[in-house]
Amino acid sequence: MRWIVKNKNDAPLNQIMRFIDEWGFDAPLVIKAEVYNEKRTLSQNALSHVWYKVICEHVNSKGYSLINVDTGEAIPFTPDDVKEEMKRQILGVKKFKHRDRIIEKVPSTSRLKTGEMHDYMNKLYHRCLGLGLILPIPEDSQYQKLEDKQNA
Repeated sequence: MRWIVKNKNDAPLNQIMRFIDEWGFDAPLVIKAEVYNEKRTLSQNALSHVWYKVICEHVNSKGYSLINVDTGEAIPFTPDDVKEEMKRQILGVKKFKHRDRIIEKVPSTSRLKTGEMHDYMNKLYHRCLGLGLILPIPEDSQYQKLEDKQNA
């Protein structure tokens, strides 16, 4: 069970006590209090997808493409291709072993906290800026609000 408490008056002590009373204690119960960090916002997610599309259009306009290994056919990049590659370059990959194989997984941005997503987007923005591509930043976006807050 999980409760988010924003102030003392919101503390659901009766619910927590009921939860403890109903616990069977077949196994020990751990109660952990930690600072709550919000997941990335819908605004951040939406803007990152706009950016993937802009990057995709830029890359394709420069003539870059994927090559089908089986047929040799050139295939244009999609926004999903750009998303996976940017996450791979910026967030890295996690390696797992399954039997005798090593499996690489690219982290999901949906698991990032608001600040972590802002950091990822900032790195993405500056990487593109270094290549001469200026990504759009709407004034009312969460990204711009966090930038303004950081630079205040």
